[in-house]
This record gives sequence, structure tokens and C-alpha cells, in this order.
Amino acid sequence: GGVAATNVGFVNSTSLTALTPGNSSGAADVVVTNPDTQAGTLVDGFTYLPGPAVTSIAPNSGPTAGGTAVTITGTGFVSGATVTIGGAAAASVTFVNATSITATTPAGSAGAADVVVTNPDAQTSTLTDGFTYLPPPTVTSISPNTGSTTGGTAVTITGTAFVDGATVTIGGAAATGVSFANATSITATTPAGTTGAADVVVTNPDTQSGTLTNGFTYVPPPTVTSVAPDSGPTAGGTSITITGTNFSAVPTVTIGGVAATSVGFFGSTSISATTPAGVAGAADVVVTNPDGQDGTLTDGFTYVAPAPTVTSIAPDTGPTAGGTPVTITGTDFVDGASVTIGGVAATSVAFVNATSITATTPAGAAGAADVVVTNPDAQDGTLTDGFTYVPPPTVTSIAPNTGPTAGGTSVTITGTGYVSGASVTIGGAAASGVVFNSSTSLSATTPPGAAGAVDVVVTNPDAQTGTLTDGFTYVPPPTVTSIAPDTGPTAGGTSVTITGTGFVSGASVTIGGAAASGVVFNSSTSLTATTPAGAAGAADVVVTNPDTQTGTLTDGFTYVPPPTVTSISPDVGTTAGGTSVTITGTGFVDSATVTIGGAAATGVTFVGSTSLTATTPAGVAGTVDVVVTNPDTQSGTLAGGFTYAVPPTVTSITPSTGPTAGLTPVTISGTGFEPGATVSIGGVPASAVVWVNATTITATTPAGTAGAADVAVTNPVGLTGTLVGGFTYN
Repeated sequence: GGVAATNVGFVNSTSLTALTPGNSSGAADVVVTNPDTQAGTLVDGFTYLPGPAVTSIAPNSGPTAGGTAVTITGTGFVSGATVTIGGAAAASVTFVNATSITATTPAGSAGAADVVVTNPDAQTSTLTDGFTYLPPPTVTSISPNTGSTTGGTAVTITGTAFVDGATVTIGGAAATGVSFANATSITATTPAGTTGAADVVVTNPDTQSGTLTNGFTYVPPPTVTSVAPDSGPTAGGTSITITGTNFSAVPTVTIGGVAATSVGFFGSTSISATTPAGVAGAADVVVTNPDGQDGTLTDGFTYVAPAPTVTSIAPDTGPTAGGTPVTITGTDFVDGASVTIGGVAATSVAFVNATSITATTPAGAAGAADVVVTNPDAQDGTLTDGFTYVPPPTVTSIAPNTGPTAGGTSVTITGTGYVSGASVTIGGAAASGVVFNSSTSLSATTPPGAAGAVDVVVTNPDAQTGTLTDGFTYVPPPTVTSIAPDTGPTAGGTSVTITGTGFVSGASVTIGGAAASGVVFNSSTSLTATTPAGAAGAADVVVTNPDTQTGTLTDGFTYVPPPTVTSISPDVGTTAGGTSVTITGTGFVDSATVTIGGAAATGVTFVGSTSLTATTPAGVAGTVDVVVTNPDTQSGTLAGGFTYAVPPTVTSITPSTGPTAGLTPVTISGTGFEPGATVSIGGVPASAVVWVNATTITATTPAGTAGAADVAVTNPVGLTGTLVGGFTYN
């Protein structure tokens, strides 16, 4: 390759030995030069092979015990190449191709190690720190280190070299809820286990594991075998000794689900405590160790209640029919207690607390009755003559005994047993202004009621009642069922007949709150009257009898407003008439008529309450009124609403021909031209239009199509005169 070899040795005329110099990879000429400078060449006689290059290893970490199957990637690998990792020979080295070798890692020290590939020609390549040996985890502690055999204890495991994804076993069973915190801490929940010490094992995803021998101890639950003494008062405060097994220091105790106090630990088989207050009867005794395990002695302690006492009842009076809600006060009441009043069981008995019970009195005989509370243990307490039964009132008469359905009649009610604070209903409705006169007399004012006989009821404060059946009769008010006709002008003056019931001679009528005139009583079912003036819209029709009772027909009569005319379109037309117009306004009625300038329009068509169409009559030039008249003779006027005008005429145009490009100045002659008139030729507006006088206009033709075109002059009022074919485009 052009570079001098070294250590050249002459063997004979056909053989030399030498040591190749360094050179670039590839084929190289071999040249032998004799001392006489003559040379012989073997072209491409020697090939320089490149050394290997290591670029990566996968996986790039594994346990210090070795045995990790890895793939080494690079270039220039040769079959027969060897691999060392951290200076130790890898096993199972397999040449895949020039860029890939597989191998199995040897054992190594924790930390980064060089990966070296050596080809058979002794060329090597190194991937510095290419592979990291991971140490196995260690477990140094677990907290807490004891727990229930049922599992479920939340623990924190401390150690070294923990890896995310590590698993935990305790006593050979998999822990749940394993959570990697960092390389030195893992949290988990213990599985169920057998009583005694158990190994705690953390296994990293690379299968390396660390063990804390006997790291966690499974503790059995406590048992409760006896309580002494095993009974006491419901108020609590009894000192008891609980015997059992597996008690831990600082346990808790509940009796009937309530925490005991002054719990004392004597040892794994004995605890002392003071009973809490409880409900009469047997209660479970439960001992719970700090690890959450508990032991129960079912019905281990019995609460004994004292006899109840009854001190008062409120209210202490009520009707003989019973049904009075009462509150009974006393001591040592127990849930489930029963109540009797006068020897009869009360209903709806509800235990409130040890000093209060609510109930509803049963029916009883008039007079004083004993109140007795009996606890479920059959102990009872009595309040002698605690409750007094009061007889109900009676109603014998009412005066007067008739009145209007509107109420308001002052009446006096006579009977027996009335009490101050008594209330009165007539026909089920409360009377007002009730006054207690004596035990035999009340006065009141009747409420409104339905026509007919109704009951009069007096109710004392104790809810007892007395009834006079059909004692009072309500006289009905008049009713209004119809009015004819039921519409009319807002100006009033419409003669109407009102039909209904209960009309009385002297009745008055209002419509929309205004008094009708000429009211005539025809019979109890018919009145006639004349409508007053009123506001447009529906109005109530009210008949009022001399006793002030009224009957109303809501919205019975409708005041119809006069029409209004707000616009007409078009608002200009020829004096010859015949212009189709649309009239807009309000209050139009079908069959309405129209006049324009005092002359009747033809072809009037009702479109809606705001629109009519019509054809104008002939008229005199000028502005005229537009009047719409409804069939009820009410009318609306649009003053000066329509203008009669004479349309212009076009008689000639000079010149009468011109180019299609337009721009021909022309003079148009005719009659009735007005300032501001416009000109079109062939339907296209002319330009430079100048009004000269009523018979002459000048303009410039627009562009047009070859042939004859109409010449049209349109006055500002919209009327047009046309000279047919008046201008010819050349």
C-alpha cells in the first residue's frame, strides 16, 4: 500500500518475510524492491481489514449474577469474535452478522462496565460503561411489623436498590397495592397470613430479590369469654373485668356499640373497663386490638332499667273522642314503653328520650283519668288523674238562618259547652269575627258559601265539635250567561238583552265597569239595557241585585274600535280612476266600504283587519281623503291620502333616430311634463334629462338595441306617458 513494511527478512530468491505497516482498510499493492531498485508488484495483493466498532448493547443493564441475554450492535464484527463485559468473558457469544453479536453477561460488580468486542485478528472495540450491573435489593425494615392474620395492614418497606415494578410477598403470599416510592421505600397492603413471623421479600423486575427474614408477624384476633359483673344499670358506670385471649396493650372496648371508659390492660387475657350508658337489655361486648382485630361476646352484658315515673302530661285536657296529641314527662322511660289513659291504650306512642314520650289520647269518659307509662320490662309509673276528658259542645240554633252566598251576615249561635277560643264553620268555611258570649252563646259573621242549606259547626280549642245540620241557608247571587248582541261601538248606545238567573227587580248593570242606561227588569232571567261608552276590547258584564250580590259574564261584551287608515299604496293615480290600491290600517272588518275623494271605490276586498284592496273611482286632479267605513258605521280617514294626477303625453322626439351607442341629444315634446320627470328609451334611463317646460324636455339617449324603441316620460308622482316606437336605434 505504498508504506514500507518492517522486519523484512530474506529467505531465498523466492521468499521474503515482513511485518505489515499500518494503513487504511481495503486492498493494497504489495511491492518488492531489490537493492538495484528493480521492483515487482502484486496488485491488490494484501487486504487491510477494518477493526470492529461497538455502538450499543441491549438491554444495557442486568443483575450482578450475570446471565442476561444481550444483543451487541456495531460494525466490523467477524465470526469468531469474543466479548468481555467488565473484563470478564461473556458466554454463549454468537456472531449474527457484521453488525450484530448476541451473548450472555458474566457475573460482575455493581456499576457501569465496559463492553469489548475482539475480532479473531485481535482488533478490538470498546463501548465504555456500556452495561450497568444492578445490585439485588435489600430489605432492612417493615413498618408496622405486625398485623392481623386477615391481612389488610398498610405497611412501608425500607431497604435499598428497589426498582419501579418490584413485587412484594409476605409469608410467601403476594401483597396487594404495591406502590414504588423510591429506591429505598415501597408501600403495600399485607395479604392474609398464618399466625407467627413471616419473611418479607421484595423482587425487582430483573428477578433479583431481597429478604427480611421473619420481618412481619401475624397476630391472631382477640377472644372474649366472660364479663364480670355481667349486668348493670342503663345509666352506665359499672366497673367490669373482661376475660379472654390475645388482648394487646391499649385495646378499646364497646358495649352495645358504645365506647366503654377507663379501659385498663392487665395482660393478654384480662381487661378492666367502665360501662357506658345503654339501653335496657342484653348488649354485645367487643374488644378491639390496635391492629383492628376484635373479639365479641354476644349479649355479654345486660343493662337493667329502673322503674319509670310520670310527673306531668301536656296538654292535660282533651275531648272524650280522644285524638289529642300529648307529651308525657317523667324519668327512666325506655324505648318501647307503652301508655294508657283511663286504662285504655294510647296510640302513636313515640319514645323521645328517658324523660319524654309523645302519644295520642284514646277515647274516654268525661272526667279525670290516670296516665300510666309501662316500660318493656313491665315496670310502670302512674300520674293519678293526670288527664281530664272534656265533653263536646252542642249547637241548637242560629239566627238569622239565611244570608247571601257572598257571606257577611252577622249571626248568633246558641247551644251548650262553648269555650273561649271556640271557632265556627258554616258550610265548611271558617266564619269571621267569632265572639265568645257565654258557654251557650257565640256571635260570628258568615263566610262566603255555596247556595243552599249548610251545616253550622262549633269547634272548641280541644278540637271537639257540635253541629247543627243544615242550620244556615245561602241565597245564591245572580248569574249572567249571555248578552245579545255581544259587540258594539266604543261610543256605546247599543241596545242589549242580558240573560241569566237570579235577577231581581231593581238590579243594575255595568259593562266594563261603566253603568249601562235604560236597565229594564223583564224577569228573573232577563234584563234589557243600553251600553255605555267603553274602551276597545272585551269587557265584563255585571248584574248587581239590590242585596249587593253580583253575577259577572267575563269578557261578555266586546267594544269594537273604529277603523284607522294609515296608508294607501300606490298613493297616486289617474283622474280616470281604475288604480288598484292596497289600504293599510287597523280595525278593518269584512264588508267594510271605501271612498276616495267622496266617491265609492270598487272591488273592495277584505284581506285582514289591517289590509283592504280596492280600485279607485274617477276623481278630480288633486289630493283627496281616503275613508274606510265598517258595517257598524264606524269609519277611519286618511286625510289627503290619495292624489289624482293627469299623466303626461309624449307626442314626438327630435331627432327620432340615432346610433345604438346612444349619446344622441334629443328634444321630447308632449303635455303635462313636471319638474323632476325622468326619461327612458327602450326601457333604459336617458341621461342629462332637463325639464324645459310642461311641453318640452331635453335628454341624451342611452345605448340601445337596433330597432324601434318606446320613449317614456315619468312624472315624479309616478304617472308615465309613452310614445310607442318613438325612437329608432340605427
